[in-house]
Amino acid sequence: MRVLEFECGSGYFDVKYILKNILGISSALITKLKNSNGIYLNGESVTVRSKTQYGDMIKIYIPHIDNKSVESVDLPIEILYEDEDVICINKPTGMPVHPSANHYTDTLANRALAYLRKKEDEFHIVTRLDRYTSGIILAAKNQFSASKMCTYKYHKNIVKKYLGVCRGIFQNKSGTIEQSIDRCTDSIIKRCISPSGKYAKTTYNVLSEKDNKSLVEFNLYTGRTHQIRVHTAYIGHPLENDFLYDNKYNNDKVYKLHCCHIEFVHPYTGETIHVDSKIPINFI
Repeated sequence: MRVLEFECGSGYFDVKYILKNILGISSALITKLKNSNGIYLNGESVTVRSKTQYGDMIKIYIPHIDNKSVESVDLPIEILYEDEDVICINKPTGMPVHPSANHYTDTLANRALAYLRKKEDEFHIVTRLDRYTSGIILAAKNQFSASKMCTYKYHKNIVKKYLGVCRGIFQNKSGTIEQSIDRCTDSIIKRCISPSGKYAKTTYNVLSEKDNKSLVEFNLYTGRTHQIRVHTAYIGHPLENDFLYDNKYNNDKVYKLHCCHIEFVHPYTGETIHVDSKIPINFI
């Protein structure tokens, strides 16, 4: 169980004000704390209406909630960063993140929960990757960190960098792609460039070239579904062997896209955390 501690400063605030405006705890989690008697002031269980004074100590016991519908599968995971509130895991290519039809026990969530449940931690996905995209997955480990990190406002400030192998040799070795992305009308999966879609921005920088393909670094400024895959196809350099967007797709292979770097603000300390993942062997 995650325990948060806060020493009250000057001013006479009630507990609810401190939880909501200083600690940034969501209204939904405050309700759970009230229902679980998880709020203590100087060692005594209190309500959110209780007043505080200078030097008072608030302790918050974050309730543990386990998603019993996801089965634990005790197989290895590669942990890139971990503390009391967050975890970053290196996801292999070809592995789904969450269970779905035909993928009940072969996902990252199955493996992560086998590890986290041993410590009574949870697994709340903050950043997602497509099945065949490898690299860094960021997740919250408790209700407090999840309530702060799994929001649109928080997502906007996450910095992510990717490496991808694109078809062809780029004429412009760096550039910016700003094209709105929408669902294709004839598919529930595929996306397309459309003025009616949501704004999307990607910058790229070619790192190396070999055998009519390019290793490219991408920076995402928005987080649209299939953003890199759609944007690279739009400029005529799709991810090589992308089954949705590469017209020369070879069904014996899959595309190569890897989340190699992430920066995020820690939900409790406010510190900026930097996490890196090495490029996979034989990536290009």
